Amino acid sequence: MRKRIQLCGICLMLCMMLFACSSTERTEEKGTFVCYLNEEQTCVMKKQYEITGKTTEQKVKNMLDALGEPSDDVAYNPAIPRGAKVLDYTLKDKILYINLNAKYGGMSAKKGALSRAAIVNSLMQITGVEKIGFLVEGNPLQDSRGREIGLLSDADFVQNVGQNLNSYQTTTLNLMFSNKDGDKLKIETLDVKYSSNISKEKLIVEQLMRGPDVSGDYPTINPNVQLIGVTIKDGICYVNFDEEFSNRVYDIKPEITIYSIVNSIIEGTDATLVQVEINGETNITYLDSVDLSEPLAYSTEWMEETE
Repeated sequence: MRKRIQLCGICLMLCMMLFACSSTERTEEKGTFVCYLNEEQTCVMKKQYEITGKTTEQKVKNMLDALGEPSDDVAYNPAIPRGAKVLDYTLKDKILYINLNAKYGGMSAKKGALSRAAIVNSLMQITGVEKIGFLVEGNPLQDSRGREIGLLSDADFVQNVGQNLNSYQTTTLNLMFSNKDGDKLKIETLDVKYSSNISKEKLIVEQLMRGPDVSGDYPTINPNVQLIGVTIKDGICYVNFDEEFSNRVYDIKPEITIYSIVNSIIEGTDATLVQVEINGETNITYLDSVDLSEPLAYSTEWMEETE
């Protein structure tokens, strides 16, 4: 087994820090938390926090205050960073609109995505909050390409739900990478040891993002891309990347990038369709070539023929 496989368990254990938040367990009793960014501001961590307040509005206010308060532990950075602040907020029909100042809107794409993940997962523990919209100085928050972020829920972000953090399992993945010419997909078979807290679909996407091991296979996903969320519901796998996904860095056909994801996920999970999203948006034609408005099925058209 390759050296990479030996290290995979450790690497994925670090990735597991991103979330241990369950969208189905919406309790406000013992076990509630507030989310922070880690010291390097590369992932989200949670810290035990008691949600206080008699009404939903009071609980929202107290949680927003907590999200902007520095921690005594320097390893935890507030989700609403210094200089950024909440101007006001409105809760209507279970949708919470948070209006922040211009400082918040000026964060880098990666830090902004992590901040939103921390805020959304913290606030959605509160009964009565089902969607969250972000505003900056009263205007809908936009990504670096000028597209509105839209309403978010905890389902839009990567979540690893589980109890036993020391449980590992081994699986064999068939991953699709590009050929030398960038016009066909090749299958690379990989044995991976990974934490049981990592979903299979997330494992597949992360392995695609790491790139191939085999000489003659080539990566398909921009290495600067941030994975925001991946989940399977009703047979459809929803994969949400940040706006960096739209930036082309490899000389390959756009279809090769998209179907490396689609085919790999369908090959390795129970999903029958894959919906690729960019900052939660699907009304997009990826690099003017691939329509992402509807979930995509496995395609043999882009697979390289084997002898």
